[in-house]
Amino acid sequence: MSINSTRKRLGWQHSSVKTQRTRWLSTPIGIRREFWGRGLATQALNRILHPVVDRPIFARAATDNIGSIRVLQKCGFKIIGSNKDFANGRGEEREEYILRLDPDQMSEAAVSVAG
Repeated sequence: MSINSTRKRLGWQHSSVKTQRTRWLSTPIGIRREFWGRGLATQALNRILHPVVDRPIFARAATDNIGSIRVLQKCGFKIIGSNKDFANGRGEEREEYILRLDPDQMSEAAVSVAG
């Protein structure tokens, strides 16, 4: 799926549920650099999360990926730990944060999407 505005491609987003049992969602979102800082990734993630009522939901983000961490936190996720895991995209192990979205953690942006 592409994220578009006024017929200009802003980025991309792909969603898939890895497993219902552990509620890990795979939701990579890519925004072209020229559109960073406009809340587009936060809006896209909130739209993905809104229909998912089964909580908690867990997320992972590289500790040096400040943009992704901020997007997750704006959507209500809280850092609950850290881990070291192999990152396919980087071809090496990396430090990552583990984040959790509980039922009572819903961002204001998510509420506006619902309303």
